[in-house]
Amino acid sequence: MALLKNSFDFKILEPLFLFTFNFKIYNIYINGKFKQKGVIEMKRLLLIIILLVFSLVACEDNENEQVRVEENIYESPYVKDYGFPVEVMNEVYYSHHDVFAGFYLADGYNVNITENAPQTLIDKLEQDSLVTHHIVDYSFAELWAVKEIVFDIISDSEGFSGLGVSEMNNTVELTLITDTVIPESLNHYIEIGILTIDFQDTHVVVT
Repeated sequence: MALLKNSFDFKILEPLFLFTFNFKIYNIYINGKFKQKGVIEMKRLLLIIILLVFSLVACEDNENEQVRVEENIYESPYVKDYGFPVEVMNEVYYSHHDVFAGFYLADGYNVNITENAPQTLIDKLEQDSLVTHHIVDYSFAELWAVKEIVFDIISDSEGFSGLGVSEMNNTVELTLITDTVIPESLNHYIEIGILTIDFQDTHVVVT
């Protein structure tokens, strides 16, 4: 992830400042001396330049903040320095993050990868006796993005009970109160198999 630029590069304004400054000097310099009007013009010019600089800095700060917000929206539970218990799993996550689809414990370590995983990675997983790999449809990044979309759609509904990612089933699992109407905007995710819905009579109790 590229580092964000925190400060504005004032050097890009140097040509503008020098050109404007010299142009003003040329026009207000008469008979070897500055007139009072010229002093006023210089003050006005300086104020305009200061306002321009602050406007550009403010715009850049707003853009950087928006980037930070957008990055955090889809931040998965696997933090940047996450360490998996088996080395090949770390390789899958850090070197092949685009095909990584999650991991879970079930009769040992299991790791999911998507069908576009390189054959060299598949061969390495097959040679590791500590890990069982599975080819699935959706990467963890895709699951997490759909989870966030579903949450935005359903979170304000009184029938919303729970939402999570099942790495074992390679799906986003939504729990609703019985008889809750499913929003039509979720139909696509249900049809392609990335979203499953379960109904229950009461809300999920968090302990």
